Amino acid sequence: MVYLYEIIIKTTVALSTVLALLLIFKYHKLNFFLKVVGIYIIVGASIDIVSTALYYEKENNLQFLHLFTLFEFVILSYLFKNLFELLKSKINILYLSIPSTIFIIINAWLIQNIESLNSYSSILSSIIIIGFCIHFFILILDIDIKNFQFITLKWFIICLFLYHSISIIVMLFGGIILSISRDVVTTIWGFRSVVIMATKIVISICFIKLFFFNSNLELNE
Repeated sequence: MVYLYEIIIKTTVALSTVLALLLIFKYHKLNFFLKVVGIYIIVGASIDIVSTALYYEKENNLQFLHLFTLFEFVILSYLFKNLFELLKSKINILYLSIPSTIFIIINAWLIQNIESLNSYSSILSSIIIIGFCIHFFILILDIDIKNFQFITLKWFIICLFLYHSISIIVMLFGGIILSISRDVVTTIWGFRSVVIMATKIVISICFIKLFFFNSNLELNE
């Protein structure tokens, strides 16, 4: 099981790296929203590489979980803020995202320091991001989406929703996980890793189709 878990980790990091490189070279062809997604994926892949390297060196890499949680929450709040404005939402997410960002920083500094698991920040971040995703789905219910860049964005948000739905379960049961066997822990985190890998595959396919099989793609379409 541990061997399979490590294969999944390596495969996921490899997918993230290849996708990040593709986005770097094709970045100029993306519209505003996918450029924000591109930054999220590129920075996330960079953090994944460093964090995984530390894992194999048997060094504490939890500080990168704190860093990624903060980065992810801020950039996704920015993405959804602009998306909701485009879709004429009446919700101003700044009233929620700004206090939450402050809490994530305080948690890493004073409560759950950067050497420990940031379950409080991760749970809060996941709950809010899931809420953003659900609100987005509601806003586009009656919209006929034909623009392939927007279709790609929609699939990214679907994958984001799935990823955080699974992650929040793992974090919520973090206390229980500490008291059960190593094999069970490996199975739980392994399942989470499979979901993450699956979302990376779906997102990669969407961007490959966007760049190489959409002949009508124009700059910033």
